[in-house]
Amino acid sequence: MTDGEKIIKIRREKGISQEELAVALNVSRQAVSKWENDLMQISVDKRAEIEAFFGVSVFNEEVAAAKAEKIRFTANQKIVLAIIAVFIALSFAVTVIVGIVSIPDLWADEKSATNLYVDFGYFWLALGITLIITAIEIFAVLVYRKENGKNV
Repeated sequence: MTDGEKIIKIRREKGISQEELAVALNVSRQAVSKWENDLMQISVDKRAEIEAFFGVSVFNEEVAAAKAEKIRFTANQKIVLAIIAVFIALSFAVTVIVGIVSIPDLWADEKSATNLYVDFGYFWLALGITLIITAIEIFAVLVYRKENGKNV
């Protein structure tokens, strides 16, 4: 079925004249007639306006279905994403916990400057480990996307 035939079909089903459609789309009635007779290409913008006007996918139901399917994640993808999210959360939690544990000791009077640097060292060590783990996880996601040819 051509695009013109699709417009005719949906327009007649909805009981709308060429003139009414032309007014709604801010084009001439002749333009609508040319579209319906496949004498003129329909711009991408006008296709979107036509579909919005009728409230349905008029031109390519297969593409619309493919886009809807593309948005959904498979069960395996959801599991992988959940595991990655847990690892990221755990790595950040370790950083926060190490930082919180070291904070009370940082301001104690009996601490020397050396111990202060050691506490900061533990914090930066935990932060560094977190950043390394996060980078590895991001790399894993990118590899997964490339291998499966999907936008996750």
